[in-house]
Amino acid sequence: MHRHHQEDHHEGHPKGSSTRQHDILYESNSSEEEQLALLQYLLDHNRHHAEEIAGIAKGFDNKNAELLLKAVVSYQEGNDKVEAFLKSMQSGGQDVFG
Repeated sequence: MHRHHQEDHHEGHPKGSSTRQHDILYESNSSEEEQLALLQYLLDHNRHHAEEIAGIAKGFDNKNAELLLKAVVSYQEGNDKVEAFLKSMQSGGQDVFG
């Protein structure tokens, strides 16, 4: 179905990364810089997935496609919140939501 995705899924991952390396970054002893870098990577990666899901939805001609597109909107809203968090941290942790 979406075979190329499985084959190239790790292309966007940092060189030499693996699931175990991601797990290490989640640990509390990771530096804030490492955590922020991982969040930025995940944000970029998730945006790519949202685009893929939207493309898949276009292949359906029914109300189920609408459900997928609504899921993409939710996905994008979550991504926007992660981006706002990252911007806040880059500006010294100021509250970006006012």
